[in-house]
Amino acid sequence: MLNSKTVFLIEWKKIIKRKEILALFSMLAIPMLYSLGAYFNSSIIVFNSDTKEYGFSFLVNMIVFVKMLFIYFLITALFAAKSLGGEIENRSILLYTQRITDRAKIYKAKIAGLYSVVALITVFFMIFSIVMYYLFTVKREDIATAQFIKPDEFLGLLYVSIGIVLLYFLVISFSMMLSTFLKSNTAIIIFCVVFIAFTFLGKFPVVKYISFEYYLNGLMSITPTDHTQLTINFILYTLLVGGFIVICNIIGIRSFSRRDL
Repeated sequence: MLNSKTVFLIEWKKIIKRKEILALFSMLAIPMLYSLGAYFNSSIIVFNSDTKEYGFSFLVNMIVFVKMLFIYFLITALFAAKSLGGEIENRSILLYTQRITDRAKIYKAKIAGLYSVVALITVFFMIFSIVMYYLFTVKREDIATAQFIKPDEFLGLLYVSIGIVLLYFLVISFSMMLSTFLKSNTAIIIFCVVFIAFTFLGKFPVVKYISFEYYLNGLMSITPTDHTQLTINFILYTLLVGGFIVICNIIGIRSFSRRDL
């Protein structure tokens, strides 16, 4: 029987060959276009702030910009749902289950592989954003400085970036869980409805406390130097999103383990 590490490596190699990877890498266009637009003083780039941009703030702003584009959550959901659901639908999963009888091991390897790929893409995006900033944006001394970090604002910006990455992990877990019950296309539709619904729940009294968007918006709106309030908000957000992730993974593993393939 294959061990967990071997199963993970098999899944990781399968994941990086998926075409959705290229679609996710398209997000690199955002910091590139913004930086070039700022460098050439394009009228398309509007800078609305009383303070100048600096390296780490630019990086986090790019991550937030990507988060505002639902298309990348949709691509991630499709990526996750097809990873398992696609193999169930074309029955290629049967070749896998003959070699690995422990279905939980397969599920965990797939989810870990997806997490790791999204994490690596995020790291690459961050590095690329910083390179673009110091190659182009920083040349606009009226809106940017060469400074990389402001110590008093670092924690708040770090919380925001981690929070957004955790949200992508939740998208992966939820979509993959759905694919154990439903066909991939149906799972994607359900994901879109639920994700949008939870996003708007943040605007309503009482129910807003179960909305990830409520806490994430709080992280982005709290004064960056208010470390106490930021930390409280981040802990609540992490508990909520982390709890959803654990629940989705538990349900997904149990459903896949019991499903008639």
